[in-house]
Amino acid sequence: MSDQTIAQRLSIEYDRLADENRKLREEVARLRGALQGAAQAANIAGAELKRLQREREKLVEGLRTFLAELNRRYKESHHKWETEADLYEQGMAAGFDIAENRLRDILKEIGVEP
Repeated sequence: MSDQTIAQRLSIEYDRLADENRKLREEVARLRGALQGAAQAANIAGAELKRLQREREKLVEGLRTFLAELNRRYKESHHKWETEADLYEQGMAAGFDIAENRLRDILKEIGVEP
């Protein structure tokens, strides 16, 4: 094989490797961009998750406050019914008891201890 043929083959191989190298660099650049996009999306999703968790905590706290108020009203109405034999208060106590039980069920359904 002559020196010119070897040089031509080396030149062809060099061009092929240079082209492959260019394609690989483009693929690396594309993957870096995708990775940065995924990282940004993960950051946004993480921030949204934290916001939703704070919102959930506020809602649960509101439900617990409402539950405590229902319990207080139930006890007050039940006491009035027992001491004064007030049928209206008996109905109110029953209504507060039903509402309180439903609220407890809701809290249990979402995995929160009342």
